[in-house]
Amino acid sequence: MNFLLVGRPNVGKSSIFNILIGQKTNIIHINEGTTRDWHKEKINLISNTFIYDSPGIILQKNKEETKKIKRIIESLIFKIDCLLFVIDFQSTQNTSDTIIHKWLRSFNKEIILIINKHDHNNKNVNTDFYNFGIHNIFFLSCTQKLGFDKLRKYLNEGITYQARKDKNIDNQKFDYSIAIFGKPNSGKSTFLNTLLGYERSLTSIKAGTTSDYVIENFIYKSKNINIFDTAGIGRKSKIDSKGIDYLSIQKSLRIIKKVQSTIVLIDSLK
Repeated sequence: MNFLLVGRPNVGKSSIFNILIGQKTNIIHINEGTTRDWHKEKINLISNTFIYDSPGIILQKNKEETKKIKRIIESLIFKIDCLLFVIDFQSTQNTSDTIIHKWLRSFNKEIILIINKHDHNNKNVNTDFYNFGIHNIFFLSCTQKLGFDKLRKYLNEGITYQARKDKNIDNQKFDYSIAIFGKPNSGKSTFLNTLLGYERSLTSIKAGTTSDYVIENFIYKSKNINIFDTAGIGRKSKIDSKGIDYLSIQKSLRIIKKVQSTIVLIDSLK
């Protein structure tokens, strides 16, 4: 069974993702918009169940990047059984949350409301959260690891009961693995999207759009190929050791040990 974390930027989706899978896979940073592509992993301790992390979205913005993020999430939702709608406990009657919730309801998927950053159990719960009309609500704190036991129990005993009986295609073995490397804005994500035939990775004329590696698989001549799109690797002298780019590059370089072949993409105009 597949679950998708969705919500505004900086509400803690990637932190929730990392805790549920039991490892620090996705980059977390104080800057808004760290996650720019979706990522998928198995939920720890719950068999045959997967969770997807998606880029933060604010639907009121009419920017091209927002439109691309919306298309990416919409193309992903057909794979999803249940949506985990994440909002910030500190936000009350946030207009962006209301618009996102209305958009999510149009897909006719089950929705669980995740109220993150509820750092102390003794805080008074704002009843405005119940105005969404969502029956299943969970209060979480990623910093103090509060509320995750209840969420795991619900996922394990409730929704995932039938899912364990099904054979999931994601358990299949890969015949070959490839990673795409190159400088920022050399066209790696565009190359991946063209290869797959749909918009899997977010693309932009702005360098550094891919801040974390993206994993996908495709079938070629009856072979199941696992492919990685990595963050651009720029000049060492231009990288801030405390910035997102530094973390992205470190993760990209570790991918080399996981794949059988690499593609180095070079911009012929530079």
